[in-house]
Amino acid sequence: MIRKDELLKNPVTGIFDSPVGPIGLGANPRGLGFCVFLDGLRPLPASFRTGPGKCASIHITLALKFLARYFSGRPTDIGETIAKGLVFDFDGFTDREKEVYRTLLGIPWGKTISYRDLAARSGCPNGARFAGNTMAKNRFPVLVPCHRVIRSDGTPGRYSSGEHIKKKLLEMEERIF
Repeated sequence: MIRKDELLKNPVTGIFDSPVGPIGLGANPRGLGFCVFLDGLRPLPASFRTGPGKCASIHITLALKFLARYFSGRPTDIGETIAKGLVFDFDGFTDREKEVYRTLLGIPWGKTISYRDLAARSGCPNGARFAGNTMAKNRFPVLVPCHRVIRSDGTPGRYSSGEHIKKKLLEMEERIF
């Protein structure tokens, strides 16, 4: 869940009404500040709905286009969106946390990785708990796909927006549990 101070630094300037709940997006001059599920705001009032191209920030616009493609069920690659100019504002994260997020960006649609393996690939051997705590702080779920990080036994594990949302995202990517 996003902290109130993050909302103040990055006002909600875009909302995407996804099949699993509304997603709020905020940006600042450094990039996309957050892209999080807005619990408890469903159904979304029509005046709050927005779509690709209706926001001033290029970061919001690119993120909305990515979300539209993602939730249409078509395999997506965040790397393409980053190449078009999407920048994540990772302000407030440690260098180690940023490295975990950068590594996670390389996990493709329909694939998963364990917390332990994510930590090892990020240069933190024996850092499964650290990777899990880093996932819990992710301000960019779906875009920085923390739902693709699962337990070593193959079960989904926790998700800051609710385990039911994590399972729905994985099911949508055809990783059925």
